[in-house]
Amino acid sequence: MTYNLTALNNVDSVFGVVTFADDASGGILVGLFVIAIFVVALFTLKKYEFDFALLSSSFGAFVISAILTYGGMLNLIYPLAFLAILSFTAFYVFVVKN
Repeated sequence: MTYNLTALNNVDSVFGVVTFADDASGGILVGLFVIAIFVVALFTLKKYEFDFALLSSSFGAFVISAILTYGGMLNLIYPLAFLAILSFTAFYVFVVKN
């Protein structure tokens, strides 16, 4: 498969390079980047209890994906998925821990 890299001649910012790379990868580059941030944050915070690690990492991924959705780099499904994880985990913490 060949790629047309002449589109990079018109790029003048990092946003343009990321947009080109996302288009070249079929629109999954930024989405996988947010999922990778979520997984790394989850494993980094695993030294605390799992439910609180899941709560904080899903909140961080939700905020990042909401900003990227507002910027037009992600679909609406990503912040909704992280919001669902966040809400179910918050409900679990509220019911079980109290």
